[in-house]
Amino acid sequence: MSVRVNAQELKCEIQINSAQLENIDRVLIDNMRQAIFEFVNGRRWTNDKFKDNERIECSMLINLKSISNNSEFTAEIQIQSRRPVYGSAYNTTIFSFRDENA
Repeated sequence: MSVRVNAQELKCEIQINSAQLENIDRVLIDNMRQAIFEFVNGRRWTNDKFKDNERIECSMLINLKSISNNSEFTAEIQIQSRRPVYGSAYNTTIFSFRDENA
C-alpha cells in the first residue's frame, strides 16, 4: 500500500514555556526556540516556490516539564495549523495535535 503525501512550506510561531523548571538559563531556552523556528520555517519542505502568504500558518507550543543533568528535556507539545476561510477574514483550524510525552 502506498500513500501520496503533499507538502507545503510553513509559517510557524514557536513558543516555549519553561515555567515548571527552576533556575533555567533563559539563553538556553531562547536558543532552543530560535533553532526550532529556523528549522521549521527556514527549511524547504518541497521543491515548489511559495510566497509568504501561501505558507501554512501553524503554531507550536512546547511546555518543558523537566530537565536532566545532561540537558535532556521532557515536555508536552501542541501543534495546530490553520487556514483562511474562503471569503472571510478569519482562519479555521485544520490540524491539531498534542503529545504529552515528547
